[in-house]
Amino acid sequence: MPLAEQALVLRRQNFAGSDPELAESLDELGQIHTQKADYAQAEPMLREALALRRSRLGEDDPATIESLGNLGVLLQSRGDFQAADAMFVAALQAAQRHYGDAAVETARRLDDEATNLDNLGKKIDALATYRRALAIREKNLGNDDPDVATSLHNIGTILDESGSDEEARPALERALAIRRKVFGVAHPLVGFTELALAGVYQGLDRIDDAETSANEALAIFRHTLAVDHPKISENLNMLVILHASRRDFVAAAELGREVVARFQRSLGADHPNTLTAENNLSFALKHTGQLDEAESLQRDVLARVHDDNGQGTEAVDCENLAGTLEQEGRFDEALVYAKRAVELLQKTEGENSPNGAIALRLLALAEALHGDTNDAERDFRAALRIGQQLAHDHAIALYPLQIPLADFLIGTQRCAEALPLLDGALSEIDKLVIDAGSFWPPEARLLRGHCLMAANKNSDAVAMQDTARKQLRAMPAIEVDLYPTARKLFETH
Repeated sequence: MPLAEQALVLRRQNFAGSDPELAESLDELGQIHTQKADYAQAEPMLREALALRRSRLGEDDPATIESLGNLGVLLQSRGDFQAADAMFVAALQAAQRHYGDAAVETARRLDDEATNLDNLGKKIDALATYRRALAIREKNLGNDDPDVATSLHNIGTILDESGSDEEARPALERALAIRRKVFGVAHPLVGFTELALAGVYQGLDRIDDAETSANEALAIFRHTLAVDHPKISENLNMLVILHASRRDFVAAAELGREVVARFQRSLGADHPNTLTAENNLSFALKHTGQLDEAESLQRDVLARVHDDNGQGTEAVDCENLAGTLEQEGRFDEALVYAKRAVELLQKTEGENSPNGAIALRLLALAEALHGDTNDAERDFRAALRIGQQLAHDHAIALYPLQIPLADFLIGTQRCAEALPLLDGALSEIDKLVIDAGSFWPPEARLLRGHCLMAANKNSDAVAMQDTARKQLRAMPAIEVDLYPTARKLFETH
């Protein structure tokens, strides 16, 4: 029998039912079960510990505050974000009364509440709360404390989720440096930040860096965590994304099936992480031509997603389903889901967000394919305008918004308007560190070469197009991702 279980048995035998030492054992063992993702065992222990402490010690005692936070972590871990929020708010309010607003312990409770606000889709509030916690910690603990690293990690993660990858990168790199210095290179907390950085690098098209970080994190987790731990599954899910980024969709689908099965075993079929993994699997299946299975998975996710799941699963799934329907030529339905994605992101992230700009771009594509050219141009331009507004403060790359608008303009015989967009996109790409396998540069050059040929302005335009086509032909399933005009240019030669 593990020592924690032995201690609980002994304390039940030797102490009265409301004794604080019994509550301590219950709380300790409940946390162990939570870390193992054994939530059914953990919950009654944590609830009993909380009830004992409330009864014996009162609401504002440090031990009661600890119990509230630990029960919140359990509820959050199993995806019950609304119930978790009640625990985290109660813990924060009690900490503010007991310790004061500027105390380190209060910062810890701010962190917990911010994480759950993020899970509830309240990203703006979550980011502000994380930054309050960071300010308290830096003031009280200095710049290189592990708790400062925790705040930096959390800030970087939410910026990444919001599409501000370049802004997220320095926060996570700083968090990683602190954690390596304090804990050593093989600690699970180092792995957590390595994995978060992998997501940021992937969003920046730095696929080699992303793969290095993800593999380093996985090695740490396999050495320190149980074989079926959800964090290992989360890490494997990142590798699914990276396989897809390298356009190895067969490998992505194979690993994606394994990840879905792992999450289903450890967290259940309806957990947000399971649904996210199914979303990623459907993306790979769409690119291997398995449209029926992709669509079935996407509809299944939409049927099971929780209203309070702030991970963006529903919006991303709507985007993916719209793309699948477009491949199947079902443009009426695709338009419905593309509009829904925009509505969801505007509700959770506001009118002007990086993710909202991408959703508008995808809506514009759906409108163009549906034949709604005026609406399409309006939304392509609106997406770029949002990007331009955010670019300075949030380091948003504009080329993924410029190239689709240029593609649309060229499709409507407006090369003169498109060329400055393409030149700006290629200039930005040249300054960035992005993976050589990205399809954006050759797509832009294919379009640019077409316009230059049409205007007889560049003798190298034919060679530019030929080189772009050769690069694109080397990318499996590239037809799925090219915008309509570029696809026509690619397929007609």
